Amino acid sequence: MPRLDAAWLILIATGALDVAAALVFVLRQLLWRAEARLRARARAVVRSCAGSGPADRDIRFIRAHCWIFLRECIALGDALELGEETRKELARAMERARLDFLLIRDLRSARRFRRIRAAVYLPLIPSDAARWLLVRALETERSTAVKLFLAAGLASLGEDYAIPT
Repeated sequence: MPRLDAAWLILIATGALDVAAALVFVLRQLLWRAEARLRARARAVVRSCAGSGPADRDIRFIRAHCWIFLRECIALGDALELGEETRKELARAMERARLDFLLIRDLRSARRFRRIRAAVYLPLIPSDAARWLLVRALETERSTAVKLFLAAGLASLGEDYAIPT
């Protein structure tokens, strides 16, 4: 076998890096398309929940892709003024999917990002336990950033008196 000199090794390494870059590009495009399909499905589930209530397959989708569903609920709430009945149907769907337990677990997490995420999404499920836990978390929280999100969550639930001034 002939001995490879440095120029051939550089050419082979460059070719391998080009192939790796092309694979990464293709995989990113495939992942982006898959996420776009999931977002479209989540919007359809939000519409079905707002209309006639969620079906069992919608509840399974909400459990499997809870963060995408919650993001779409927030986006819908920002884009449109939701009626009281629509909010109740969405909250009922989230309770059936048991998202409140997931968010309550994240509210007690050691990671700030998870506590902030729980403080943002927990007001979508207006239960007494969620209110009490948000108040309790605000009282015991040490991070200022998390406290701001907890206060915003309590304000969106209408619990202004629980926010210290």
